[in-house]
Amino acid sequence: MKKIIFLSLITLSGFSFAQKGGPKVEVSTGKPYEVVDAASKQYLTLTNGNVLSVKTDGIEITLQTFDGATGDQIKKKTTPALKKGNTLQRIVQTQEGIYYLYEMYNSSIKAFELFSMEINPESLEMEKPVSLLQTKRKITKGERDDEGDFPLTWGTAKTGAMEGMVFVGVNFTVYQSYDRSHIMVQYRLKPETKRDAKSYDELGFHVFDKSMNPIWGGEYKMPHTEAEMNNIAYTVTSKGVVYMISYLTSTKELELITVSKEGIQTHKLEGTDGSLLFNRMRLIEDVDGDVICSSFYASGLDFKGSFSMGMSSTLAFMANGIYGFTVSPEYTVNHVYNLEFPQDLIKSYLSERQAKKQDASEKKGREGIEDLQMIDFFAQKDGSFIITGEQKYVRNEMYMTSTTNVAHFGSMVVAKISKGGELDWITKLPKNQALVLGDNYNPFSEGQLSYTYINSGSDHYMVFVDNEKNATLGKNEAPAAHKNGMGGYLMAIKVSDKTGDWERIKLADMNDLGGYKAYQFRVTRICKATDNTFLMEIYKKEKQDVMIKFDFE
Repeated sequence: MKKIIFLSLITLSGFSFAQKGGPKVEVSTGKPYEVVDAASKQYLTLTNGNVLSVKTDGIEITLQTFDGATGDQIKKKTTPALKKGNTLQRIVQTQEGIYYLYEMYNSSIKAFELFSMEINPESLEMEKPVSLLQTKRKITKGERDDEGDFPLTWGTAKTGAMEGMVFVGVNFTVYQSYDRSHIMVQYRLKPETKRDAKSYDELGFHVFDKSMNPIWGGEYKMPHTEAEMNNIAYTVTSKGVVYMISYLTSTKELELITVSKEGIQTHKLEGTDGSLLFNRMRLIEDVDGDVICSSFYASGLDFKGSFSMGMSSTLAFMANGIYGFTVSPEYTVNHVYNLEFPQDLIKSYLSERQAKKQDASEKKGREGIEDLQMIDFFAQKDGSFIITGEQKYVRNEMYMTSTTNVAHFGSMVVAKISKGGELDWITKLPKNQALVLGDNYNPFSEGQLSYTYINSGSDHYMVFVDNEKNATLGKNEAPAAHKNGMGGYLMAIKVSDKTGDWERIKLADMNDLGGYKAYQFRVTRICKATDNTFLMEIYKKEKQDVMIKFDFE
């Protein structure tokens, strides 16, 4: 039976600010060390509280470990572990180890091959590459990986991008089970015909254990043509079963497809609603082995601004709420929920201009949070799960004396939903960031934009660069804009897992981080060492990087 919950009937989370008597944060710095120039920089928390960084620059991989207690570099090693044409796909941290996954095009078989190299975080040695799989033929390329990051490689830029740099999307998407015991690699074979009405998607699914040993895998023909179905979400369970949600276009129904050693099966999702407009539906496994499906939904799209060429969009996805359901290991649907956003959540932290646009949309029956995208979706040990979202969109707007593409990274939404699909709390967190893109998009330009999410156990931290004027922002006030690259303050909004109450913590001035100014900064360079300690790597010039350490009370 469908369960409909209107959020206006549920107490929304309150908020406070970390001013007098708020949490204390001690900011310190490690010792500066030689800079590592790399297109891709990723950071992983080790079990001993230290941090491992993996930096890929062409064929060279640089591994560094940092002391979580001091921020000092412990060890560094650079090795030409890759060959020309190899492209990073994902760095996977399992129960057993850390694995660097990369792909290459094998011209002899005219197909792609995926490799794995294990990383030893103590010695910083990389084991010899192991071939995980070969595709039957060429495969299609995605854009960002499942975590929303752009894999990068070096080469000669043909058009648009920065000189000498090529931006490459992933060929293989990697998923992990809740307990990190199973890893699934998914890809799509290049269609043999361009006619959707005649073409059947062929998808590759390969499942590995926590040591990246193969369990099963293959390439599977979908049960419907491309015109009849859209594949919208994937995950793998701790039993090594692949779950996939597809949308059937003719009947507007959602269908579950499972893939295992026994082959491919389809299952009806009784009681679910496929008539809604979804924005990036996600699948995850929870602590009990159930699979949870969730997405922001909208009743329609709203027209915004004038039509323009380029990457900007004139249609806004007006998110009305959260829709989801749970699928048991027996493939039965439980706990269908439709959590509708209340008006006070939708209208909070809007400028006068935004409020007028919202009123106009409401009169047309299209009210909602504009272009809200789901970013994080994960299950917790108590059976509940957390959803975070952010307003992200590009519009062609007037800037100075002409129009140009402008990227917006707006307010965030955080919600906690119980195992049974009941809303525990939901809150909207004010944020207003913008960047003038021009005609060409460069992922490096996102440096100060968006946020980094960190789970400290009893609290959720949203860390981002903000305008200092927002430190004492009132409940009904719109946040002042922060323009990317224009200084700013590093802010953290701490959200209680128990109540959803939140408080803003001003961490540091980006121009004075323990005496250093942050250059070439990206929010993805913030990482967790322990529940109460965060590290952040910045470039301080003089060909040196330094780790900034934040210790929370």
